[in-house]
Amino acid sequence: MTVLSATPACPPSLAGCCCACRPTPGLTSGDVTMAADARPVVPVSQEAMAMMLGMTRQTLSKELKVLVAEGAVALRYRRIEITSAARLKVLSDPSR
Repeated sequence: MTVLSATPACPPSLAGCCCACRPTPGLTSGDVTMAADARPVVPVSQEAMAMMLGMTRQTLSKELKVLVAEGAVALRYRRIEITSAARLKVLSDPSR
């Protein structure tokens, strides 16, 4: 099970970071749970996601705030709501 299959470009405000937008498309498409359908809510805390990514919760929080500002996700208690799968896909595109 590989969550990070490519190294996409980060949003302009986080150029060169280890961006949180990389694994999120995999988490939303069911790649991690082997589910067939995309889901609008990823039931994971920031603490757990940060551990999965090998970064601090504080770093992940900064990166998720960029995704919120870009309109791709909304942060809820112990979950991340995908508000625009299309926008998230654009942000995680390595050719950007």
